[in-house]
Amino acid sequence: MIQLTITGNLTKDPVYAEREYVNKTTGEIKKASVCNFTVAANDGYGESQVTGYFKVSAWRGLAETCSKYLKKGRQVLVVGPVKMSNYIDANHNVHTGMEIRAKEVQFLGGGRTDEPKEELKEEPKEEKAYEEFPY
Repeated sequence: MIQLTITGNLTKDPVYAEREYVNKTTGEIKKASVCNFTVAANDGYGESQVTGYFKVSAWRGLAETCSKYLKKGRQVLVVGPVKMSNYIDANHNVHTGMEIRAKEVQFLGGGRTDEPKEELKEEPKEEKAYEEFPY
């Protein structure tokens, strides 16, 4: 199994959905929540910098958390195995797709938010005379 760790920013707001699946053991139909998003990760510096785009899917509880707190531009660290899939387009060309199945998502930078930030004010400090310093 190939596992990736990437750090980057969301390219757009995540998409949350509930998917139905069949339990292989019991045969009953169940639902699972999923949150899909794309992360843009930079590699290299200056003129040689390259940006890679990674599709990510988070499932169940992690999906709900991601859909609640992630927005376009938010910086994240994603860890998870890679699922590879092939498909054939209308012109009969074979394409390979890659998706990270997130096992861990860490919210890093504040990213963009519509909520106003609280203004932090410093407490006024007392001015000390030069003679009070121990050196």
